[in-house]
Amino acid sequence: MEVAELKLEKCGLGLIKGLIVTLKHVFRRPVTTRYPEQRMIPSKRIRGCELVWNRAKCVVCTTCAKACPQGAIRMVTGVDPVNANRPVVIEFEVDGGYCIQCGICVESCPYNALHMSYAFERAKYRRSELIKRNDELLPGPERRPSAYCYPEI
Repeated sequence: MEVAELKLEKCGLGLIKGLIVTLKHVFRRPVTTRYPEQRMIPSKRIRGCELVWNRAKCVVCTTCAKACPQGAIRMVTGVDPVNANRPVVIEFEVDGGYCIQCGICVESCPYNALHMSYAFERAKYRRSELIKRNDELLPGPERRPSAYCYPEI
């Protein structure tokens, strides 16, 4: 009988301690943000889920397409009609459905022409909306390059 009373006493003490911890956390400010209403403020070095391509810096070496482990980057090149010795990009395409945001393409680009962006929302209604081509990859007000792999930005 004494053993049962000791167990009951220990159980009641543990229950009270647990209740005190719970009450402490009830009145604390929440740590998480309420996503649809409050947007997350990303870090400067975020590895976002979209690529930003700088056409002026790109020298058409196709290193990014070769380095991509998923084959998400497709680059069609041609010859510049004005300067026959210089190659140009006819089509630059990134398939966001296949991209795993590993950042290897950004790290492999020797001319800093490719960057990750601040975007982190990928939800689309159609698969075709995940494919970005040419001008859709250029930097702009809503597509800024992040400092991932380039801390000097």
